[in-house]
Amino acid sequence: MKFSLEHLSKYRKWILFLLILFLFFVYFDKGIMLFIKNVRLAYPEEFAYLKIFNNFIERAYRVFIAISVILGFYNLFSKIQKEKGIKIILGMVIVGILSQVKYLLGRARPKITYETIFTGPSKEYVYASFPSGHTFFIFAMARIYSHIYPKYRIFFYAFAILVALERLLNFAHFPSDLIAGAFLGVCLGNIIISKTSKKLKD
Repeated sequence: MKFSLEHLSKYRKWILFLLILFLFFVYFDKGIMLFIKNVRLAYPEEFAYLKIFNNFIERAYRVFIAISVILGFYNLFSKIQKEKGIKIILGMVIVGILSQVKYLLGRARPKITYETIFTGPSKEYVYASFPSGHTFFIFAMARIYSHIYPKYRIFFYAFAILVALERLLNFAHFPSDLIAGAFLGVCLGNIIISKTSKKLKD
């Protein structure tokens, strides 16, 4: 019994994560998307500014990627900052690969339906909703950057939240897609930080 309780405690964050996902899949995703739709219809003039916000965040996201590539390789070839470069580049590469899993799951985006539908493997953009690739990437990098530059962690996570919010308000993802992307991104960031730091010390 003692072993079971310890084992359960070890994986409690994953159990909680899966429980939250289930609740959003079944109860909250559709309601939240319908609420946003109704608010947009009720206040069309106010939501006209949303396009400006979306464009700004999308461009800022692309600039963030470009800066990460440059900073990553710059540090990678620096004797003093090599560990930082490894973390940044490794994070970008691994997230880029793992985020393709969404094409295997084939979840329909809210742009075409508010129902929770998984079709299985698909190459189509509209069936690549879960998890959010943008959110997965930005939270993984926010975790890594927060480790490298701890003084600016608030900025990194604030930007990550804005990116996730843009994906939601643009009807590109359900809330559960963002929750999954953020959770998995932070977990991956922790793994990369732990493994690279340990390897470089050995």
